[in-house]
Amino acid sequence: MELVGAVVGSALTEPFRFLFGSICARIKNVFKINSNLKDLEKNMEFLLELKQRLDDDELQQRHLPIVQVRDWLKRVEKLQSEFDSVQLPITTNGNTTGASGCVCSLRCRLSNRIAKGLVEVKQLIGDGRAFEDRIVGVNPVPNVEYIPAPFVEGQPTAKRNLDKMMGLLKRNEKAKTIGVCGMGGAGKTTLVKNVNNELSKDPKEQGFDIIIWVVVSQNATVESIQSKIAARLSLAMNKEESKESAASGLYKKLKGKRFLLILDDIWEGIVLNDVGIPPLKDHDSKVILTTRNFHVCQEMSTDIEFEIGRLSDEEAWMLFSEKVGEEVVNDDQIMPLAKAIVEECDGLPLALITVGASLRKKTEVALWKCALDALQKSEPTHIHGVEEKVYKPLKWSFDSLRGEQLKSCFLFCCLYPEDFEIDTDRLVQYWLAEGLLDEQQNYEQLQNDVKRIVDCLISSCLLEKCAVDIDKVKMHDVVRDVGVWIAKSLEDWCKSIISPGISEVQISQQLLSCSYKVKRVSFMDSKIAFLPVYNIQCPETTTLFLQGNKGLHEVPNQFLQGFQVLRTLDLSESNITVLPDSLLQLGELRALILRKCQLLHELPPIEALRKLQILDCSATSIAKLPVGFETLANLNVLCIVLKDIPCLTTQHTSWFKGIKKFIFHVNYYRKWYGPITNEVVLRYLHFSGDEMVGLLLLNAHEFTIKECEKVDLMLDSLVRNSANLGPFVNLKRLYIKYCCLFGKPSSLGRCVEQTDLLPNLEVLIFKEVSGLESLSSISNFLGLRFTKLNHIYVGDCDDLENLLVMDGTPQKLEKVEEVCIERCKKLTQVFKNTLMDSIVPNLRTLKLHTLPELKGICNANVSWKSLEQLEVSRCNMLGKLPLAMQSAESIQSIQGDQDWWDALEWDSENFKEHLQPHFKPIP
Repeated sequence: MELVGAVVGSALTEPFRFLFGSICARIKNVFKINSNLKDLEKNMEFLLELKQRLDDDELQQRHLPIVQVRDWLKRVEKLQSEFDSVQLPITTNGNTTGASGCVCSLRCRLSNRIAKGLVEVKQLIGDGRAFEDRIVGVNPVPNVEYIPAPFVEGQPTAKRNLDKMMGLLKRNEKAKTIGVCGMGGAGKTTLVKNVNNELSKDPKEQGFDIIIWVVVSQNATVESIQSKIAARLSLAMNKEESKESAASGLYKKLKGKRFLLILDDIWEGIVLNDVGIPPLKDHDSKVILTTRNFHVCQEMSTDIEFEIGRLSDEEAWMLFSEKVGEEVVNDDQIMPLAKAIVEECDGLPLALITVGASLRKKTEVALWKCALDALQKSEPTHIHGVEEKVYKPLKWSFDSLRGEQLKSCFLFCCLYPEDFEIDTDRLVQYWLAEGLLDEQQNYEQLQNDVKRIVDCLISSCLLEKCAVDIDKVKMHDVVRDVGVWIAKSLEDWCKSIISPGISEVQISQQLLSCSYKVKRVSFMDSKIAFLPVYNIQCPETTTLFLQGNKGLHEVPNQFLQGFQVLRTLDLSESNITVLPDSLLQLGELRALILRKCQLLHELPPIEALRKLQILDCSATSIAKLPVGFETLANLNVLCIVLKDIPCLTTQHTSWFKGIKKFIFHVNYYRKWYGPITNEVVLRYLHFSGDEMVGLLLLNAHEFTIKECEKVDLMLDSLVRNSANLGPFVNLKRLYIKYCCLFGKPSSLGRCVEQTDLLPNLEVLIFKEVSGLESLSSISNFLGLRFTKLNHIYVGDCDDLENLLVMDGTPQKLEKVEEVCIERCKKLTQVFKNTLMDSIVPNLRTLKLHTLPELKGICNANVSWKSLEQLEVSRCNMLGKLPLAMQSAESIQSIQGDQDWWDALEWDSENFKEHLQPHFKPIP
């Protein structure tokens, strides 16, 4: 019986175990429905991407069994249909967790179908990968292809750039597109090659499935870029295929992959979508591009711009020494020459490597001297490899400039010596004179046009910004050498003789032997003392630079006779004493620059120079305007220092209105001249009231009066003449120093009541002005409304009792943001008779220093809602601040003497505690 029972039990157990196991699996599927569904969705997404990659007839015909792949594709489509039917009831009924009735039955059926689908999708993925592996087996595509590149070990700057770039790839998710900018030969390609090779060690560490390297270069097309990417991906392309079709193929191939695309040497912006690059935001993919033109980065909306600069002096020497050989450069005779050559290369790696290689292990001093001379004279053919490897690649940047205007402006900048800081405001004058700018534009438009051109040259890495002065630019030494080389080689158009900094006392015949077709000549900042005394035939020369030749005392009359079409003559900072008569025969002359010719006392009658636009006599000894100046109808730039105000009448009004940029100084000299600021400075004058100062102020932006007497008479004449001249709408800055000024009209004048003489005044500065009790008196005298006034400074005005006396007027100084008063012995109150909420509602900064009689700031309970900074020092009589808790919310800083702060009266201790954290004692 026991045996029978065992047999029967065994027979019953196996079916039961099978049935029980099946039930358990189904129950398990029910409880795992959510996780299984997510798993299925994820695998289906990958399967469909795989299907997209294999669904290519040409690919199948070349590498795969067509029947099997098509059968696989049908199975995928069937599973996709079943997957959609599973999602439908879930979407319709929601993710129900109930366990009764039809809901339970539905969940049970769905869970089984999901589990079954999961098994099948994994099987299809495995089969599909097998097909894909067969493609790889025919044409293997490595994740990274190693590219030979110079090592950056031992070069701190290059190694630092590499580490920074690797960090951007690894850690910065927002840096999808990275632009590497820099001039030719700076090391952009070396950097990205090293990035590529670093990734060859382990691309997966950076998260990329594949790294694609493409050299773009000049004149590239979308089709050529597509072809290079397709070749890297082992993707066959039909030459007759449209770029749209090719883009679709690349898109399919790259979609779903995490890729790094390196586009080296881009000259024009590329639309990545047109090429077939999937949107980077959808994946962890990135693009690195290198370019000489920053505008490319702007066009392609790079997330990060990575600028490659020059090497430091130490690194440049190290790199050069490595190429030449330590034993050579350390030679006592060679080392000075080697250092000079390294200086000529100016930290440009390509130049250092090429020149260094050409001199490797050469110990003959004569060869080193020849190489240095060739570099200084921009003659690359005398150094092996320099023309092909350095000059010609850099010339590509010049050739890529669009239009002759940009190219001509670049070559013009090569007229300056090495390392010269070029003032862009001076370029406006030179380029206007030479006809490179549109003469119909006003001066502001001309300035903007020059800024546009300079910006294009900077973006093309042909000019550089100066570190300190934003209005100046400079040129890399090697770029300049290439520009000089180009300018010398041109047979027409911009052929130039460029020899600044020469040491010869007299210009040699050899330098001028090819002058017949020369357009520009530059001998600036040289040691020239004598010019040829014969007629130099330069019939096409438009620009002649002779500035900076301090040994030059005379320009021979015959010398200028051969420059029949000269437009620009610059003799600045020379010691000439007189100008030759032949100057007056230069009928095409547009710019005569005589800045800092301190031994020049007068100008000849210049009415013959009818086309003259620019006359710069600043910092000369010229005491008066030349005869015939009023006939120069085209003059719009004038810089001059005179001994006295010229005798002018209202007949000169149109002439003065025509001058758009000027510096007009009387008895005032400055050692350095920056941009032309439309400035009038009057010094050491005793006014009579008859001077026509108003004419000088028609286009003036700044007006300075220093150490003058009877200033009230001059101001009175301004008021009287304003009836004919109108208000001085351009004046923004008024500065009076070392003068006596009462601000009361003379018996000849009248008080202005309706016309604001200076409606756009922004800055008012009074220093050591006596006689003035309040700015309100001068305001009433001149009819000033101060509607645009932003900054007020008053210092050492001993008669000043109040800054402003309002006398109940409702006027507000809406624009005033800063007031500073220092060392005014009689000042008792800043704003007197203030009856309104606040006359300076937007005041941000108030500085009060050394005011021994100051007892109050204002006499009303005003609000200071904008006040951020308050400074009070040596104002011991000021016992209370006009501040309240509700009216001083913006205070950020209070500085003052500690004793003064401790002795202040407060309406409440709470308010003092509120301000205490903002207080800093003045040491």
